[in-house]
Amino acid sequence: MPHTLSIVVRADIALDTITLEVSGCLTRDTAWPLEQQIRRARAVDPEAPVEVDLTNLSHADADALEYVRALAEALTDPAYVQRAHVTLVGGSVIDRCSLTTGVDGAPTPSS
Repeated sequence: MPHTLSIVVRADIALDTITLEVSGCLTRDTAWPLEQQIRRARAVDPEAPVEVDLTNLSHADADALEYVRALAEALTDPAYVQRAHVTLVGGSVIDRCSLTTGVDGAPTPSS
């Protein structure tokens, strides 16, 4: 099974926040689509804080996480530092992908 990423975007108008709920596999290949969604969320409301929730990842490569952390820092607008920041929730390295390995850690037939 290939590494895939799922992103659900929630814009809370009452709280003026945008949340990206991310699940699946964060790899070098899937970090780019996540970057595009983060940039789109910032464009929807440049003054609203954007939260990227990585707590439901099944797999996270260290280099992809570092890339997303650097992106979040770069996209935090200093003019709106009190509000318009990009924050990450969760996001620890998960070396073994539970979606592409079996219970015993061996690769699944389709991976």
